[in-house]
Amino acid sequence: MKKVSYFLFLVCFSGLIAFVSCQQPVERKQTNIEKTTFGSIPDGRIVDVYTLRNAQGMEIKISTLGGTIVSWTAPDRFGKYEDITLGCDSLSSYLRGTPFFGAIIGRYGNRIAKGKFTLDNATYSLATNNIGNSLHGGLKGFDKVLWTVVPVESKEPALKLTYTA
Repeated sequence: MKKVSYFLFLVCFSGLIAFVSCQQPVERKQTNIEKTTFGSIPDGRIVDVYTLRNAQGMEIKISTLGGTIVSWTAPDRFGKYEDITLGCDSLSSYLRGTPFFGAIIGRYGNRIAKGKFTLDNATYSLATNNIGNSLHGGLKGFDKVLWTVVPVESKEPALKLTYTA
């Protein structure tokens, strides 16, 4: 497993860029987006990883499986870049199951007790995946689907991830 920094992990990429650039001077690097193959899921579909680099040298890798942040490098106070995410090094590790490390969760976040809820006087039952509860989208939440990725034109590298059920 990789190291973790919960504080930095929760900050958006563009916000963290501004934070880092204010804290220390770093060598300017070219911004870009690169696409590589991460592997394939059991049904044969390809999983890609998009690597985004900003001008300060930070790098974030996002997988099309679950929109998962696979890696995120940021400088420490001495300017040494380290991976600050908690996650796995291979697609096979993600396929074996992780506790939603870096993934887009949903259709809802958190637990729905006993996998049941009532809306407009109708009771709905959901699949359970967490000790009798439905957690972060149930058996096939957004963390387990392939997202469509499109690079976005902007000052900093950016992606638009979409999924249609």
